[in-house]
Amino acid sequence: MKVVKLFVLLLAIGFISISANADTLVSKSATVDVANEHTYRIPPWGDFYIPAGTLIYNLNKSISYQGSKRDLFLTEHGLHVYFEKRKYWAKQNIEFFKKKGPTVFIKRYYEAEIAFGTEGAKITIPFTRGEVYGLVEETDFGFKISISDKDKLKGFSNELKMSVLIPRKFGRLHFFDLDLDKKSIGFFESVNLNNVVGVSKAFGVQTIDTYPKAANTSLGQYFSFLGIDGDKEINEIVSISDKASIRREYFKRKGEPGLYKITTIKSCDNSREAYFYITTPYVSDIKIDRQWIKNSEHGIYLDDTTGRALLTCPADYFALEDELRNEFHERDIPLIIYKTARWKNFKNVCTSGPNEVN
Repeated sequence: MKVVKLFVLLLAIGFISISANADTLVSKSATVDVANEHTYRIPPWGDFYIPAGTLIYNLNKSISYQGSKRDLFLTEHGLHVYFEKRKYWAKQNIEFFKKKGPTVFIKRYYEAEIAFGTEGAKITIPFTRGEVYGLVEETDFGFKISISDKDKLKGFSNELKMSVLIPRKFGRLHFFDLDLDKKSIGFFESVNLNNVVGVSKAFGVQTIDTYPKAANTSLGQYFSFLGIDGDKEINEIVSISDKASIRREYFKRKGEPGLYKITTIKSCDNSREAYFYITTPYVSDIKIDRQWIKNSEHGIYLDDTTGRALLTCPADYFALEDELRNEFHERDIPLIIYKTARWKNFKNVCTSGPNEVN
C-alpha cells in the first residue's frame, strides 16, 4: 500500500498527465479520429473513443480537420489518433499536476454509497468521468480518495474531509513514473505490400484476390510477405461460406512477433450486415456476431441493421470492452472495437437504450 499526503483536485472535464517526458501526455475522456498509420490520413470510418487517463505519445504532427486543428498521437494501446487540443492535457498542466504526486482518474461513472451522520443514514455520491483526485491509499480493491465540503459534500456535510474507495474498474491510478516511447509502444500497422493490406473473396465464388486488387502484387507474393502458408490460408477463407463476401485484413505490432487477422463476412442477403472472426497472437478465430452480442453478460446493444455492437456513448464502449476482456488481451481490445463496432452519434448520453448517466 502507498500512502501520500491528502489532497483533492476536481476539474469539470478532463484528466491529467502522468509523465515527466514532454512527449507523453494523458487523454481526457475524448472522442477522437483514428488515423492510417502509414499515410496519417483519417478514413471515412475514423470515429473512436479514448477513455480518460489513457497515456498518449505526441508525434508532433497536426492537421486541420472539420474546422479545427487536430494533433497526432500514439495511444498506449497502439493506435494512431488525432485529438483536438481541448481533449488532452497540455505540457503546462502536466508540470502542475506532477507536483501533486499519485493521481486517481475517474474513468467511468460511479456512485458511492457513504454512511452519513450518526443514525445510520447513507448518501449517494456520484463520480463522473473527468474528475481528478489525489491518492490517499491504494488497496487490493481500488483507490481511496478524499472528498470535502468544498466539492462533493457541499450541502450534505460541514465535515472537512471524508474518504471514499473507488473500485479499480472505475478509476485509473498513475504515479508519474512512466514515459511512453514510440519504439516501445508496439503500435498497430497493417501488413502493407504495394498498398495491399489483405485478401478478399466475392459473393458466390471460390477464388481469393488481394485486397485491394493490385496488378503488381500476386497472392503468392503477399502470403510470402506475411510469412504464412498461402494454400492453407485460402482453404480456410473459402471454407467460411460460399454465400458471402469475405475480407481478411492483416496487422502486426511494430517490433513485436505475431500476426493479427480481422476477417469480415457479409452475407448475400444483406450486404450491410457483417460478422467477424478475430485472430491475435494469443487466440484464434473468435467469432463476433449478433448472437455473441445478444449473449453478452455486460449489456451490449445490437445495431440490428449491421449486426454489430452499437456504440452511442462511453457506457456502451465500456460494456463492449468488458465483454471482450473474456477473450482478448486488454491492449488489443481498442483495435478490435474500432474494426467491429457500429459508431452512431456518439455522445455523453446514451441513445442505444435507456438514457444512462456515464
